[in-house]
Amino acid sequence: MPFKHNESRRHKTEKSHYKVTNWPEYNDALRRRRDFTIWFTEDAIAEWLPVNIVSSGRLWEYSNIVRCCCT
Repeated sequence: MPFKHNESRRHKTEKSHYKVTNWPEYNDALRRRRDFTIWFTEDAIAEWLPVNIVSSGRLWEYSNIVRCCCT
C-alpha cells in the first residue's frame, strides 16, 4: 500500500460539518443551482442558421457569431 508509508507525514484535517437550520431555503438553493439562462441578441438569432446548405452529404458551415456563442 503506497499510503501506509507516508501516513505519519500526511496532513490530517477535519472535514467541516455544517448544520442546516433553514431547510426550505436550503432546498430552494439546491434547485436554483441548476438554473442556467443564456440571452441572445436578435442579430445572433437571425444569423444562427447554417450559411451553405448545398447538398445533403456536405457538413454545414455556421457563421462566426454561432462559433463565438458556442465556444
